[in-house]
Amino acid sequence: MIPRLLSGIIMALVVAFGVIYLPAYLIKIAIILLAGIGCYECAQMLLPKHPSSSVFLATVLGALLTVAMVFHFSQVPVLTLVLPLVIMVTLVFYLFRGPTLDLVVTQISRSLFTVLYVGFLFSFLGYLLDLEMGWAWLLLVLASTFAADTGAFFAGRYLGRHRLAPRVSPAKTLEGLFGGLILSTATAFIFKYWFFNDLSVLDCFGVGAIAGLIGPMGDLAESMIKRSVGVKDSSHLIPGHGGLLDRVDALLFTSPVVYWYATHLR
Repeated sequence: MIPRLLSGIIMALVVAFGVIYLPAYLIKIAIILLAGIGCYECAQMLLPKHPSSSVFLATVLGALLTVAMVFHFSQVPVLTLVLPLVIMVTLVFYLFRGPTLDLVVTQISRSLFTVLYVGFLFSFLGYLLDLEMGWAWLLLVLASTFAADTGAFFAGRYLGRHRLAPRVSPAKTLEGLFGGLILSTATAFIFKYWFFNDLSVLDCFGVGAIAGLIGPMGDLAESMIKRSVGVKDSSHLIPGHGGLLDRVDALLFTSPVVYWYATHLR
C-alpha cells in the first residue's frame, strides 16, 4: 500500500506540474513517449515468444501513429495516410521475417491491435490539448479518471460485496464502481471552481460519469487482455502499480469519449 500511495502521489504531482506549466509541444512529446512505452508493454505481453516476433516493430509503428495524430495538420487526412501505411509495413515486415508461417496471423493481428489500442487511443490526450483551454481539459480528464480509480479502490476495499466482473477481475465490485463515480464527479466539480469556470454543472456530471463509468471498462478491458495471456502486470515499471499500461488503461477509454463530448455533445 505504501509504495502504491507514494508513487501515485509523485506521479500526480509531476503530471499536474507538467500539464500546467510546460508548453503544449513538450506535453505532446511526453504523450508520444508514454504511448511508445505503452506499445512496448502491450506488444511484449501479446506477441508470441518467438525469434520472428518483433516487439520493436509494434512499438515504433504505435509511436509513429501517435506522432501523426498528436502533431496533426488540419489539411492532412492523418488516418487515411498513416493507417494504410501501418498495415502495409506490418504485412511486408512479416512477409520477409522468417519461415515460420503458422505464427504470422497471430503476429500481424496482435501487432496491429497494439498500434490501435495503445497508439491510436493514447493520441486523444493530445487532441484534448488542442481544445480551447486544452490544458484544463487534459488535466480534468486525468484528475477525474484517477479519482475514479482511487474511489473505486477504497470503496471496493471497505464496502465491496457484489462483484462487477468476476471472470476478469474478482476484486472489482459494484460498490467500488459507485464509489469511483462519486469521487470522479466530485473531482470535476472541484476542478470547475478551482481551475475551469467555463465548465457547466452538466459538464461536471458528464465528465464525472465518463470517468466513473467508462474508465472502469478500460481497466477491465486491459485486465481481460492480461488474463487471456496469463500475466499479472504489463510490466514492473511503477512500484506498487505495475506497468504504465496498468496505470493508463482507463485513460485509453475516457480521453476519446471526453474529447467527443467536448467537441460534439457539449
